[in-house]
Amino acid sequence: MHGNGERGGPGRWIGYLFEAAVTIAASGYLIRLGVRFFLEVWWVLLIIAAVIAGAAISWRIWKNRHGDRW
Repeated sequence: MHGNGERGGPGRWIGYLFEAAVTIAASGYLIRLGVRFFLEVWWVLLIIAAVIAGAAISWRIWKNRHGDRW
């Protein structure tokens, strides 16, 4: 036996179930909060991605036309 045996029995399983329920509820809340945040800012992220892609494409075109010289 581990410890003094006071935590044995069905009370231990009720504690585990309660801990699992709290963990699942907190995870669901945080996931929902994250999805709401993403739905609020997706257009800003899309604009940033478009600017970065445009800069990368422009840099490659400029570098290809000018070769290795400055």
